[in-house]
Amino acid sequence: MQWIRPLRCVAAALVLGSAFVVVTATAEPTIDEVKPAAAATEKLSADDLLKQIEATKPPKLDEARKDDKAYIEEHVAASRKAIKEKAELCAQFVETYPDHPKAAATRLLRWRLLGGIGEQKKLLSETDAYLKQPGHEKDAEALFLNVRTSMIGPAANPEKSKAAVERFIAAQPKDPRGAQLLYSLVREDTKSDANRKILDRIIAQYPETPTAAYAKGQIRRSDEIGKPFALSFTDAISGKTIAMSDLKGKVVVVDYWATWCGPCVAEMPHMKELYSQFKSQGVEFIGISLDAPESEGGLDKLKEFVAKKEIPWPQYYQAKGWDGDFSKSWGVNSIPCVFVIDASGNLASTDAGGNLEKLITDLIAKRDGKSAKAD
Repeated sequence: MQWIRPLRCVAAALVLGSAFVVVTATAEPTIDEVKPAAAATEKLSADDLLKQIEATKPPKLDEARKDDKAYIEEHVAASRKAIKEKAELCAQFVETYPDHPKAAATRLLRWRLLGGIGEQKKLLSETDAYLKQPGHEKDAEALFLNVRTSMIGPAANPEKSKAAVERFIAAQPKDPRGAQLLYSLVREDTKSDANRKILDRIIAQYPETPTAAYAKGQIRRSDEIGKPFALSFTDAISGKTIAMSDLKGKVVVVDYWATWCGPCVAEMPHMKELYSQFKSQGVEFIGISLDAPESEGGLDKLKEFVAKKEIPWPQYYQAKGWDGDFSKSWGVNSIPCVFVIDASGNLASTDAGGNLEKLITDLIAKRDGKSAKAD
């Protein structure tokens, strides 16, 4: 499993708690096989090594060529190479200057780089070794990365993951990342009693954290099925006021998405097809945009995308990215995420992805007093 789940964009701050670099895995050499030019030179001073670490960066992406498959493959390969070299330079620095004031930060940077390029075994090995050293048994950063990494991939064991999370919380009871790790155990499944208890624990034990807000939203998504869905906003495209109270009698599809989300963009042609298919049958679509704040160009990107792709339905631009008040209140931390509202204005589904057409058809039949099979 990569740091970003396939087919969805995830709120990385919630899931990871750290700024990892995400690069698709390839069949390139492991990090031990990559040796930067500096490794063959004479011993560098601490300052020179730090400067070299800072200067070693992945190449910038040429936005104009992001649809060029060959270019993207080359870019990913070059990025991985640069990240590996940077990680190896970090290792050299920590080994050569273990008592330097920046040694701890450089070690942490290496671990984050390892995680970002899928070197989980190496990351686990190094953090395990570090945590066994006297005085480092409760190191927050090493523990968090070790526990989080152990929960990833096909070899991850649910029971061992739970034990690892409890280990972190016992060592660092006030660290808010304990909430993130607990949330990772739930994986958005709020139906089981065990997972519901975990969400309740997050809210009780870490009440002021963003994770607690998402936990409340997840519970809300489960508890409010069949209840009225309230929403009123100004359409970012037309400037008109859109309210659920004006859409009674219609089946409404609510799509949480963003222009920067690859899976969302990939799904848009299908969404347009469904809109065209069902519009005349009393079905409306609403977009909830998780695009960046207006000061970062989020609104302009939304408007440009909607115009270019000819998206006909209204857009609720929250202007806060992942921190949008409305989406967060519903526990939306991965997109695309699709809700469906029935003709009575009640919430029918909060996870309609992959089943949207059938849900729409069934709700139309229910509204019209017909059997879905008869249609």
